[in-house]
Amino acid sequence: MFKPIIFLLFLITPTVIKGEVLTFEILHRHTCENPYFEGDGKEIHIRGFYYETEEGRAVLASRPGIRSCCVGKKDPVHTYLFLEKKIVGCRASQVVELTGVFKVSSQKDAQGNLVALYHLLNPQICTLSAL
Repeated sequence: MFKPIIFLLFLITPTVIKGEVLTFEILHRHTCENPYFEGDGKEIHIRGFYYETEEGRAVLASRPGIRSCCVGKKDPVHTYLFLEKKIVGCRASQVVELTGVFKVSSQKDAQGNLVALYHLLNPQICTLSAL
């Protein structure tokens, strides 16, 4: 009963730290308006759920409980932030706070479908959850 409330608070109350605070809610709003917003190229701070795709790419997602086969494939592009490198010591679906350089760069699959839009270059761990 309390998990949805905790999850919502998790998404809307970022920790203030070095870099501009970015949330998945902000990404969604900008994706709808203009995906190439002013955050491109800036150092940011963001909190999300760590996953690795079946192809081995590291991803920060907006929600927990995603199956490994679906990471980065079924949800809209604004719900994922692809990381430049894997984060050592993270487990699937673990809550993590990262800093890094935010990059907007569209990537399409062989069929021309948009599969990645937002990326975090040089991701650094701020905190890991104790899950």
